[in-house]
Order: sequence, then structure tokens, then C-alpha cells
Amino acid sequence: MIFFDTHYHHRAETEYSEIISSFRAEMAENDKLCMIALGGSYEETLVARSAACSAENIWFCSGVHPHCAEEFLERNDDFSELENDPKCCGIGEIGLDYYYDFSDAGSQKKVFEYFLERALAKKFPAVVHVRDKEDSIQAYADAYGLLAEFASSGGRFELHSYAGSIEYLEKFAALGAYFSVNGMVTFKKADNIRLNLQKMPLDRLLIETDSPYLAPVPFRGKENRPDLVRFVAQKAADELQMSLSDFCELTAKNAEKFFNVEIL
Repeated sequence: MIFFDTHYHHRAETEYSEIISSFRAEMAENDKLCMIALGGSYEETLVARSAACSAENIWFCSGVHPHCAEEFLERNDDFSELENDPKCCGIGEIGLDYYYDFSDAGSQKKVFEYFLERALAKKFPAVVHVRDKEDSIQAYADAYGLLAEFASSGGRFELHSYAGSIEYLEKFAALGAYFSVNGMVTFKKADNIRLNLQKMPLDRLLIETDSPYLAPVPFRGKENRPDLVRFVAQKAADELQMSLSDFCELTAKNAEKFFNVEIL
């Protein structure tokens, strides 16, 4: 089976061999672990690129997380070299986060638009983060407006770790969005995530860990790792009443298509 973690954040001190060793200890000899390392700043993207260059089935995306939007506008880092790397397969993690106030909404939207334009120019898919304050949909409304224009220009995008409403899921799906689920699908009180999963188009469904965050049950509260994507896959497969092997085949093929990569 192929377990494809389409979204993780690589820690500079973590060796690829450690991740694979942990994976091999639990899985069959022929099973594979594939990963996309995400950048959330210039420095994090450099780390992601380094991880991608360390092994065959790792790729990376280049971008600025909305938390870092103001810092990016002040520094204006040049991502051109990173985007031209043969292991770069997308733009992200980008988007809008109104839950925290690390960057003001205006800066976030400006940076989001900038990287969506770069995604169009490079013909890269965009990996999008959207989070709102409780009882608000403003971040989803703003993101939808920008992504509708992006999609109409031929852009492709994924909403990673989607936790919004069914209404917006359907609106984004109509634009051609991909969606990913992570360890939250295993959380006892995350019925909304499991309900969303039932509504996600199967041919545009991905899995992720978002590690080192959001470790799945039974590791909740501990540091997450890409090899724990197997628990996400198992729970999501169970919820969809699919075999684990069929689910992994489906999500791996979706990942190959979305990121335009080939599993070796």
C-alpha cells in the first residue's frame, strides 16, 4: 500500500531515516510512505526543500502561511529559486487565518493574492489554509472570492485540513477544489470533520498529518509524525466503508494527479 501524507512540516532536526524507520516498524515490507513538505515562510521552505532532496518520494511546496504575511511584506523574500527546484510541486501553505491576529486581514489577503498569482504563472496547484473565528465565516467568504477568480483563470487548489461548513465545502467543490483530512478525523468530538468527509468528492480526496501538529488518536497530545498518516487513512477508510488498500490507492492516485508527481 502507498500512504501519501500530502501535508507535513519538516523539522530541521528530524532525519528522514527516523521517519522511515518508524514507518517500517509497523508496516509491510512493500508498503510505501510518500510525503509533501510544506513551507510556511522562506526559512521553512528551505527546510522543506532540504527534506525533499533527501529521498525519492518526498516533494515540497513553497509559500507563506497567513500568520507570516506581515513579515513577508516587510522582507519581500524572493521565492523564485525555490519554485524552480525540480522537487517543488506546488505553492503553499498559503491562505487566510482570522482565528489568530498574527497578521492583519489586509496583509493576509495581499499575500494570498500574490502567491495565487505565482501559482498561476508556474502552473502549480495551491495548498490553501482557511481558519475563522468561532461563529464567523468571513475567512471562508474572503477565501472563496479569491479562489473563485483563481479557479476561473485555470488555477487548481486544495483546502487542507478542511474544517468549515458543508455549505462552503459544496461551494469550494463546485470550483474544483481538492480536500484533505488529517488526525482530526480520529478525534472523539470531531463529528463535523467526519460529516465533511462524507461530502468530499472521492476523486479529489487527500490525506495528511499536518505534523508535527494534530496527532491522531491514540497519539493525540504528542508530537505528530508523517508515518502516523496510517491512522488517518484507516479511520477515513472506515468512515467511508472502504478497505484500507482501496482507500490508500485512491488517495495516492489523487495526490499524484493534483501535485503532478510520480511515485517511484
